[in-house]
Amino acid sequence: MKKLNVKLFTALLAVALVASASIFYACKKENDNNSDKSLKKEAEFVARIHENLCVQVDVFRDEHNNVHIMTKETDNDPEIITGMIIPNAINIKPQNAKNEEEEVFIEIPNDAIHWLVLLDGNEPEKVPTGGTGPYMKVFCGCSKGKPNCFHTGLNCKKPVESGSGFNYRIYCPAPDAYSCCQTCVLKYSISAETGGSGTSMAMGSIYIVQSNTITINGITYE
Repeated sequence: MKKLNVKLFTALLAVALVASASIFYACKKENDNNSDKSLKKEAEFVARIHENLCVQVDVFRDEHNNVHIMTKETDNDPEIITGMIIPNAINIKPQNAKNEEEEVFIEIPNDAIHWLVLLDGNEPEKVPTGGTGPYMKVFCGCSKGKPNCFHTGLNCKKPVESGSGFNYRIYCPAPDAYSCCQTCVLKYSISAETGGSGTSMAMGSIYIVQSNTITINGITYE
């Protein structure tokens, strides 16, 4: 009788294990399918966030049209320039400054929410909306001077604009030999009728994106 109970127990245990494995596989498969359906890749590119560091950037949209961004450190690529990256899809076109200074103006549509994603890991900046604005003023400023330099001024050139693949880039060219500046980086300020920000310095690359909320490496901002 005891042998019969052992055999019965063994058989029931085997059935239970097979059933559990089947349920686990089915749930995992369902989750994978849901993940594939909920996130659709929109873009991928490499951006520089430091003098000696680049990141691989993958951009997705979910079923609610909100953006999810994943970043991962990658090999340093000297061809990648630190700058502002604007996807062609949001149709933002830079303009020359009206006062003809060494600046670029970017008018941002106010019919949707836009974000400045700081790819160096800092929190993204939500662009204020309202009225006929907002607009962004972009220029190049010196972040590092040359040692023992006796030339006059920390002069930087006007930002360079270029189209590349799916996006538009704005970046700072290297200063000329007569400047005491060694490294020029983008600086920007945002203005709108509902408010604005002071001047900020972009030590790493920036990605402009349209989305109601934005999730970066698992953290959601609203």
